[in-house]
Amino acid sequence: MSTLVVDDHLWAYAHDAVRGVVGTAVGAGQRWATSRVNVIVDAPPASLTVAAGGFADPTVTLWIAEGRALRAADTAALEIPAPPDLDHNASLIDDLGLDRVADHGVWLAEINGIEVARVGHRMDDPDGPTGIEIGVGAYDQFASAALTQDRNDAEVLERVAAMVRPHRIAGAEPHPIGRLVRSRWLRAQVCRTPEQIGATELAPIPISVPRPGLVESQPAAALGHGDDGRVLAVFSVGVDLGVAEEIAVLGRHHGVDRAVLVSPARDLHPRIVDSLGAVMIPTSTVAVEGEWAG
Repeated sequence: MSTLVVDDHLWAYAHDAVRGVVGTAVGAGQRWATSRVNVIVDAPPASLTVAAGGFADPTVTLWIAEGRALRAADTAALEIPAPPDLDHNASLIDDLGLDRVADHGVWLAEINGIEVARVGHRMDDPDGPTGIEIGVGAYDQFASAALTQDRNDAEVLERVAAMVRPHRIAGAEPHPIGRLVRSRWLRAQVCRTPEQIGATELAPIPISVPRPGLVESQPAAALGHGDDGRVLAVFSVGVDLGVAEEIAVLGRHHGVDRAVLVSPARDLHPRIVDSLGAVMIPTSTVAVEGEWAG
């Protein structure tokens, strides 16, 4: 992202309009004490147009580059596909005691945040009937489906879960599986004890864009209630300078009364904490250490 400050306005150009560019630009605008942040993109997804309206100080305007001209982006409705109706495949997740989590048109079977199966339209037949894909993440699921014929889904899923579970428990020895998607692990951990962030109940929700994979770092989110109303919790592990954007998007989309950023103490970087002050929704931070070791 390239930036330029003119008077008290910051201009930022992001060739790739990906999650986090608005939040990162807001942080840069705060460092330069600007009153407005202008973010220029080629084709913004709906999540960015919603995010732009979720900041107050500095305010944000999203622009679309059309040749040498700029056009203010219209706010588009954020659409998150609902998972399929519950069927025997979804029930299989429940029967094995796995966490069933809705995520952009599918049900995910998770063990402390790591995906071991998904129920929805098959990756090789997006218009066909729903089915279950088993494996750790999308690539493993694709390979498993290609190599395994006439399988017993319950037995295969139980076997995969048994291999993964020892590496996704509190205090487990360091292992590559334990290092993946830790923001989702932190979410699972806090959803079991929501009172530690001032909520009486908390349930996982999708973030604004589909998760690209198990290695890429993305926040996780949950929605619940506290004594003071509807609560959004966003979980981040690692330094994510654009996380304020996710809070702005989901907070507006779900109409919450307040939001909480939940991270290990070392990841609550001052620039991240400062950027939360620009979000219109009252936002606080809570430091929670993950259950993992190493």
